[in-house]
Amino acid sequence: MLIAKLEIDGNSEQGYRLSLAAIGAEHFESKKANLPELPPQLNLSFQSWRGDYCDLEPVRRMSRLQPKEIVIKPQSDQPVVTRYSSIQARNQVKQSLNEWLNSGSDSRWQRLREELILLLSRSQGPDEEIRLLLDDENLHLCLYPWQEWELLESRFPQTEIALRIRGKGSDPIKPIIKAPKARILLVEGGNGGLNTHLDVEVVRNLEAKGAEVKYLAQPTREQLSEALRDERGYHIFVFSGHSRSDTDSDTEGKIGWIGLRDDDELSIDEFKRNFRVAINRGLQLALFNSCDGLGLAHQLAELNLPRCIVMQEPIPDEVAVKFIKSFFDEFIRNKSLFAAMHQARTALESFDNPKQYPGVMWLPRLCIRESALSDPLLWEKLIEPKLLSQPTDPKATKSKFQSLSQFLPKYLPILVGILVAGLGWQIYQTLQDQTNSVASNPENCPTQAVPATAKGAKSDECFAGIDVPSGNVLHGGSTTWAPIRERVNPQIEQVHPNYRLTYQQSSNQAPGSGSGIEMLIKNQISFAESSRSLLPEEIQAAANQGFLLKSVPVAIDAIAIVVHPNLDIKGLTIEQLQKIYTGAITNWNQVGGPDLKITPYSRPIESGTTEFFKENILGNAKFDPGVKTISTTTTAISQLSQNLGGIYYATASEVVSQCQIKPLAIQANSTSPLVAPYQEPLVPPGECPQKRNQLNGEAFLEGQYPITRRIFVVIKQDNSVDQRVGEAYADLLLTNQGQQLIQGAGFIPIRSTP
Repeated sequence: MLIAKLEIDGNSEQGYRLSLAAIGAEHFESKKANLPELPPQLNLSFQSWRGDYCDLEPVRRMSRLQPKEIVIKPQSDQPVVTRYSSIQARNQVKQSLNEWLNSGSDSRWQRLREELILLLSRSQGPDEEIRLLLDDENLHLCLYPWQEWELLESRFPQTEIALRIRGKGSDPIKPIIKAPKARILLVEGGNGGLNTHLDVEVVRNLEAKGAEVKYLAQPTREQLSEALRDERGYHIFVFSGHSRSDTDSDTEGKIGWIGLRDDDELSIDEFKRNFRVAINRGLQLALFNSCDGLGLAHQLAELNLPRCIVMQEPIPDEVAVKFIKSFFDEFIRNKSLFAAMHQARTALESFDNPKQYPGVMWLPRLCIRESALSDPLLWEKLIEPKLLSQPTDPKATKSKFQSLSQFLPKYLPILVGILVAGLGWQIYQTLQDQTNSVASNPENCPTQAVPATAKGAKSDECFAGIDVPSGNVLHGGSTTWAPIRERVNPQIEQVHPNYRLTYQQSSNQAPGSGSGIEMLIKNQISFAESSRSLLPEEIQAAANQGFLLKSVPVAIDAIAIVVHPNLDIKGLTIEQLQKIYTGAITNWNQVGGPDLKITPYSRPIESGTTEFFKENILGNAKFDPGVKTISTTTTAISQLSQNLGGIYYATASEVVSQCQIKPLAIQANSTSPLVAPYQEPLVPPGECPQKRNQLNGEAFLEGQYPITRRIFVVIKQDNSVDQRVGEAYADLLLTNQGQQLIQGAGFIPIRSTP
């Protein structure tokens, strides 16, 4: 497991220094650089957002804290902060943050950012999980929403950031102690009108998933003390209710209180001995689904608690409930804390809009001791595996074995014949089932719309169970999507004939993700299809039009690198590929091939595949002038089949099975194995088309193949008919029927199906 660590040192007067390190990586030397000067506008806009957010009427009315007073004290040489609306303040924070982190002409700072990109590229896990540890002992810079940094948002949107919290002394982290069930202590504090019973319901439902929940409702101090000192110990402590942290400038984020009862507020310091007992007996995680909890995390870390999840600011009830449910939904599926946090944070996106709570996705914080990173916390690590049943009487077992040994010689040939025949039939049936699963009507779904409550039409299974608007639907975007559109759209229209889908191409640009998203922003289509994440300028362009954009991932795709079938080369590294397209490598003999000039081909710049390639392979470097632009993949395949020195990249489903070209295996780096985008062995050209190369779906799904990506439906968030149309299309593709059809089109389903 590799984790990137950013350690911040210094202060606003002397300047800040940043160190980049890699936890879990060998042969990585720490890189250091001075951060650009902290712009006054960043802190002023952040404090303005905090004030405006806390002043929102729903936050004041529903939050799990009486909002603290936000005092803004600009220095004498700084302008007085402008008071924005909450969404304007949120956008100003993001803009100021990026102006700070993207600024600076210092070459060491530029090199450090480049090293961070390379390190994060290496740290991607099988589920596209990226872990980043932010280490600022004073916490001040950690309060900013670093996940909004364009470097992370555009290139590594799956990044989850944890804050390092420090303990006292050198006490080692207590190891994870397994138990027959995951032990959870759930404390419902003074609610003061909060809907904390919804949190309680979420946690108590975990008992059906292998948990034992000890529940305390507004306990007395004696009751809490007795529970914390339970000899069996707990794995997880969950608190739901009111909480707060100190706002004093010297101790901000270092001291915390929880509302144990409506008339009793308790500081961690008052109960440190009881909490230390629980920690020594195996407590691994505390989750405070309450407000302003950084002080709680800091104090519990000093007691040697390894991990804590808190909210940075006041949090409304509905958001708190959504978060805790989403978090445990992911965590009990054996996702890491980083992955579960990222999914739970993403689930709050629907609340992060001008009409509700702008910036609310910034609130959840994972706080972790660095020494706890070496032993990741997983749900399966908490629960002992069930013991096998006791063996039967040895004498009886021996007697049965002796009888069987006398029986086998006579009838063994017959049994083997029956077994082989049965196995053959089973294999045949399995192949038939797999073929049928991607046929035109997976799961025998209804061929016309029926109410979602009707038998056989559950909303997560069939197109028939999805409620869709009626009308002519214009959509456009990525050419990577063509196989999906061809297979899926006719089936949708068969079930929903009044939902008529028409692909619309830009009148002045080549088809692609970028042109489709531009058309969506200009209200020329109802939704767009994209083979890459949204760009910051696209998000801003939509905001200028008065709405937000949402990307819904529906499938996993891979980029294949293809050459002439007779070119004698087995594979390339990512670095070699980068150098070929930037002009540093111009002959195949530089990468182990023949003495032959390389002719690189590329898709148009508007293509999402091209933008993904530039960002993730070239690191946003420019293409060499010698790279030839080809309008379509069909044309590129034709060109490549006639040019022994040519090379091209395209979505794997479009090119892996083609007879006229050869896909190459790719290495993430020089020390990693070559991974092919096809199922080995490679089919020789002479055997094609009778036999064709098949996609290496397992390598794509598990992240072994180094050039994979997600593809998205891009939807406007403006409460319009277009929004409902786009959301309906995404919902259709995420049904079991849609995911199976996507698989049949040559892509990897993003969610499992029966």
